Amino acid sequence: MKTKRFIDPFTPNRPVDDPEKFAGREEQVDEIIDSLFQIANNNPKHTIITGDRGIGKSSLLLQTKLMGAGDNRLPDRLDLDKGLDGFDFVIAWHDADANQTPEDITIGLLRDLNNVSTNIFDTLKIELDIAGFIKP
Repeated sequence: MKTKRFIDPFTPNRPVDDPEKFAGREEQVDEIIDSLFQIANNNPKHTIITGDRGIGKSSLLLQTKLMGAGDNRLPDRLDLDKGLDGFDFVIAWHDADANQTPEDITIGLLRDLNNVSTNIFDTLKIELDIAGFIKP
């Protein structure tokens, strides 16, 4: 009997960044969607992702980043109610380690936020019409 080969989505030390390959954790994804929904409605809710090494925290966090930036593939695939069409947050990301100070983490977040905002403004086109009003 021949064995059918498949690509194993699990790669140690590399989080799952593709929502199509992310599996399980439906209850946690739903909790995160609720947190994003609450934030979008000016009612911030804190969420902490914890667990043993290798359990998928970084993968879940990457999915959170994607959903927060408007990628609906995972909640749609899991048929989870987002409460609105999607989210549109500006996301800053910094991989911290135990040797970093709060200042290092802040600088890393601000650096990423600067890169993100530069990308946003690079896509923005401003025109002046004849009356002198600015049109985005």
